[in-house]
Amino acid sequence: CDKVLKPKGLDIIKIICDKDDTIFDNILHCFVGIAAVQIGLVDILKAIGIECDFMIEALNKHQEEVIHHLEDDTVQTFYEKIFSAVDKSLKTALTPNTHTEKKRIGISERTRISIDRRRDKKRKLRQEPYINLKLYPICPAEIDIACHNSSESSTISGPADDVAQFLKEMTAKGIFCKEVSCSNIAFHSRYISVAAPTLRNYLNEDIKEPKLRSSKWLSTSVPENRWEEPIAKFSSPEYFTNNLLGKGLLTLIISLSFATIDQSLWKEHDSFRHLRLDVPRCMIILPESAILVLTWQTLAMSMDMNFEDLSVIFKDINFNTQVELKPENLLNLSISITKKKGRFEVVHNNEIIVTGYIVEYEDDPMRKVNHSSANTINDVTLFAADIYKFLNLRGHVYTNQFQSLHSLNLKCNEAYIKWAGDWIMFLDGLIQINIFANKHNGVSRPKLIESLTIDINEHAKGHNKTNIDGAICYKADYYENFNILRSGGVQVVNVNFENLIPQRVESDFLGSLQFWPHFSETEVELNTAITINMQIIADATLQRDLKITELRTSNINIISNAIKDVSTQLPIKLRFNHINIENGKLNLLKKHDLSQSDLLVVYDFVMDTETMAAIYDHLPRNGFILSLENRKNKKYIIQTDYFNILTVFPTNDDYKLVLLNKVEINHVVNDKVVVKVDDDSYSFMNTLKKELNNNKRIVLLYEKQNYFDLKGYLRGLREEYRNKISLYMMLDEGSPDFNVDNNFYSKQLQKNLPFNTLYNGEWGGYYYTTFNNYKDIPKNSKLNLTEFGNINSVHWEEIDNLNKSNNTVEVQYAGLSLKDVEKVFWRPVNNKKISFGMDYSGFDARGNRVMGIIADGAISKEIEYDLDLLWPVPKTWSLEEAATVPLPYALAYYSLALRGTLYAETTVFVNGGAGALGQAVISICLSLNCVIFTTVSDSGKKALLLKLYPTLKGTFV
Repeated sequence: CDKVLKPKGLDIIKIICDKDDTIFDNILHCFVGIAAVQIGLVDILKAIGIECDFMIEALNKHQEEVIHHLEDDTVQTFYEKIFSAVDKSLKTALTPNTHTEKKRIGISERTRISIDRRRDKKRKLRQEPYINLKLYPICPAEIDIACHNSSESSTISGPADDVAQFLKEMTAKGIFCKEVSCSNIAFHSRYISVAAPTLRNYLNEDIKEPKLRSSKWLSTSVPENRWEEPIAKFSSPEYFTNNLLGKGLLTLIISLSFATIDQSLWKEHDSFRHLRLDVPRCMIILPESAILVLTWQTLAMSMDMNFEDLSVIFKDINFNTQVELKPENLLNLSISITKKKGRFEVVHNNEIIVTGYIVEYEDDPMRKVNHSSANTINDVTLFAADIYKFLNLRGHVYTNQFQSLHSLNLKCNEAYIKWAGDWIMFLDGLIQINIFANKHNGVSRPKLIESLTIDINEHAKGHNKTNIDGAICYKADYYENFNILRSGGVQVVNVNFENLIPQRVESDFLGSLQFWPHFSETEVELNTAITINMQIIADATLQRDLKITELRTSNINIISNAIKDVSTQLPIKLRFNHINIENGKLNLLKKHDLSQSDLLVVYDFVMDTETMAAIYDHLPRNGFILSLENRKNKKYIIQTDYFNILTVFPTNDDYKLVLLNKVEINHVVNDKVVVKVDDDSYSFMNTLKKELNNNKRIVLLYEKQNYFDLKGYLRGLREEYRNKISLYMMLDEGSPDFNVDNNFYSKQLQKNLPFNTLYNGEWGGYYYTTFNNYKDIPKNSKLNLTEFGNINSVHWEEIDNLNKSNNTVEVQYAGLSLKDVEKVFWRPVNNKKISFGMDYSGFDARGNRVMGIIADGAISKEIEYDLDLLWPVPKTWSLEEAATVPLPYALAYYSLALRGTLYAETTVFVNGGAGALGQAVISICLSLNCVIFTTVSDSGKKALLLKLYPTLKGTFV
């Protein structure tokens, strides 16, 4: 194009690329620029192997230029094509014209083409007559209808004053109007007909011998019934003159390859305002059910139907990521559906979020919904309050209309879903049933759905529809053996979930969860003992904001300072108050209100009966006392008349830390109901709910294994019923049968603790504690495992001294992998002792910073290295960063060089490019100038990769 146009004084590069819009005020630039781009597009399509069956010569809606699609068999030459455009523009511009104006005008309101058709369910989407027929009777005689763009839009041309007056009248009636730039040339109207002779003469100079037009080239300037006439069959000056001066003949075309949901829908339609679903990750999420309904509505639009009259079947639905809704942004979704196979894609912010297939569902007797019920005999039924309380504990927060489940049994094979005519809420209720049945103790989101069938006719029949407490509900049956959930006319088959990692809002706490006996025989650090006791108090008081009062006596600062140190590591807020006790004057306590204190901190308290009596009268009923006892000077006693001793931890500095609570004078141990948990199906909850309504206290007895899901659920129940329920987990097979009259159990029941665990003959519990100080570990030690399947048996073990050589590294950082986790929970083939870790960083014998890998046992204080697998740490790296590098790069080198054969400038696909191995592979490939395609699981990881590797192409990620 550039070669042909430059001799004529036209710079096509400037015309196309110049950001100044006024360049197109010259109609010559419009014609030539559009024609050149069209030629380039056709060449590109052909270069990538796209051969069209037919090409439409269409009128561009905004510039009104004819699109001449070129192929090898097109009769025009390249030279003739460009200069026909030049001739048109020059001759048109030189022809005297009445001052004219063009406007686009829409008779029907845009909001009438809407996805939400519930206001008029029976109305078809495009029942309105063509806009030309509505516009023609009211259009002044001086104005021509130039183009019919769609069922709601046409373009008019005419004298500027007449057009301006007409548009003023239309705007006053609320009809949408928009000006179209036309360089004062009234294309496709009577006012340009005077240019025909001049234009035809100049075209005759360029088109010497008209040739037969390609059969692939479909004309829009000649009616179809005249396509066999000479004017339509040949690429002649007459054809192109008619093309410019005649009206555009465009019929209504539905694009099934790409349909866009307009942003204004989110803003204008009341039905979309409630599409907000809170999750604990501090985000508002567009529900998966809403995306599916939008796709369903889009298919219905393309078929001229109301979606509520169209039965559909979804297949192979893949939810790639979730859509986060932000109040300050409008929702913009693009939904595309292919015509033949019905494959759809939903795009948000240029990212594909959902893919799958959707087609019209045809009635199939073999797939009829079976209305026989699942076996639900003697099963416990949960109602909405309990269902959503349980889901809330997992991290799912459902509010308002999204609480669409009326009831659900614990086996999850029978439920009732509320039906208020809202398909989004109904489908979301089906997803909620699957979430409840999923065993993950956290947030889950649908990842894959094999099929989802919505049979409108079957649903309308109302099988298993009933009225419960004034709400219309459909019964839902789940068939576990087939993984099929059915309700009304809907069938969901095989829902797979992705279990999400919760995002914590509190500060990071690096620690371990393990069993600690309440009466320890071994010494522990003071901070560790305080950490355990604070968790016991928080569980019992149901508080995460503890009010602490200190009795200021001698040596109180020892425990006071330790509590303040621990408070920075726990997700518990501590508020302190101080009472100065001078010379043991306990009568001063009367002047202070202790009724709001959760914990009283004292020193040398247990043996002082006078102090006990004085404090007992002022401490609240559920109050605790934490006392630091000097074990050198006093003999320790086990029980008092005023307080229960809950825990005793000898510290490594000649003290004992003791936790106590008040003895309840009227407490009757045998006034309790024992409810056994005999399986994981929650069948005990029916009995539990009945007993909670009585005045007796409940002991929930679990005799199998530590069940943390149950602990979370009980925390929610305790918040509602306060101290009426406690959990006893019997993890010791040799313990006597549980009986409230047995002295072994009655003493523990007297303490009224919410969570009690019997393990290895000792009462205790599972608590989070910080790791031991790494510096205190002996130099010749490594991390080891003695009991397979028991994480508590992971410990530091002293090993034989390494060979006396300089090939040693003092390890500072080492990496854990999934393989190391598997070593803990799965027994290996051999019975050798297990060690952990392969990659490390630290200091060699000369004090140099190094990093490397070994076959096993990198999590050790000191290792013997392999010189071939040791590298210096760059000055700009920390040792912590360095420990993450050697293993992924070694794996990448092994894969690319040893197992594969990677050459420079080849094309490489990296699956999971944001991981450590993926980044290593990308780095190596970029150094060899390779072309890289990679996948990531979300947009955040894509942004990370593009930031780390700016040379990566965003479209290849």
